[in-house]
Amino acid sequence: MKKKLLLVLMITVLLCLTGCSSDKKAAFEYDKDTMIDMAMNVASQYKDVSDAQAEYLLSEGNNVDKTAIAGFKQADTSDHVGNFIAFDSRERAEFAEGAHDNILCSVYLKYENRDVKVQVSFVKNKLYDVYADNVKTQLHQDAVNNGYEDDLKFLQDNYQNLGLAEAPESVDKFLITYLGYNGQQPYTADECEISAVYSRQELLARAGKHTAIGMITVFCVLIFIALIISLLKFVPMILGINKKKEPAKAAEVKKPVAAVPAKVETKEENLVDDSELVAVITAAIYAYEGSCNNNYTTDSKDKLVVRSIRRVR
Repeated sequence: MKKKLLLVLMITVLLCLTGCSSDKKAAFEYDKDTMIDMAMNVASQYKDVSDAQAEYLLSEGNNVDKTAIAGFKQADTSDHVGNFIAFDSRERAEFAEGAHDNILCSVYLKYENRDVKVQVSFVKNKLYDVYADNVKTQLHQDAVNNGYEDDLKFLQDNYQNLGLAEAPESVDKFLITYLGYNGQQPYTADECEISAVYSRQELLARAGKHTAIGMITVFCVLIFIALIISLLKFVPMILGINKKKEPAKAAEVKKPVAAVPAKVETKEENLVDDSELVAVITAAIYAYEGSCNNNYTTDSKDKLVVRSIRRVR
């Protein structure tokens, strides 16, 4: 029973954690239509840059300049996307939350050979809120002076006098348009990523191609290493190390010479015919026996005669 209860509690906790992750609050509130417009403006600004401008922006531009120019250049040279045709529908735009309090907005461009995905990272423009508060205050004051209690109603009735092409849907829309004309946007682009869109079949084909190239490279390297190892036996011959064999031959020649004395030493020596040596040894024995008896004569009581001397093995 306790195990079942513990299992139910674990499942409940996992479900709660899943619900919390899915309801994660965005880094900041944003208007999708405005962000799509800004992402398309970024794509329009960098997709047809000349070579001279591209070289300058790559060396002197900001992070958005460098990433956008490099991305479009790669799409043209490596992915061979062809000529630009048009922007894809706004409904295809995608939004995602970044890892550094940013929002990723992706728009798609149609080219001759394949589509191109332009992903722009946006962060909140804090200075925009300062200008927006000032414009709101001024707008409310103008509405009150003209007898309007609703600021939006005042805008819709006087949008032509304010230089607007059409009546705004909300005050926030008016602020975005008005401040945009003055160079202030609610979001700031800090990075741009360009990537060609490949189908699943193309991705599988490219993966198989890269795998085959990698395996062929590995096997070629292994064969090359095996060939080098097989040639190592010829290194001593090339370096002349085979001269060491000559001392070995000399040692083989000396072995019989060294063996001859050993055989000679094992032969029994017959000293019977060596009369001089027998006489000397006999005299020495007599002298020794005489000294032991304290007599200085060489006469011996024993009739000992040395006939021969042999070496004891």
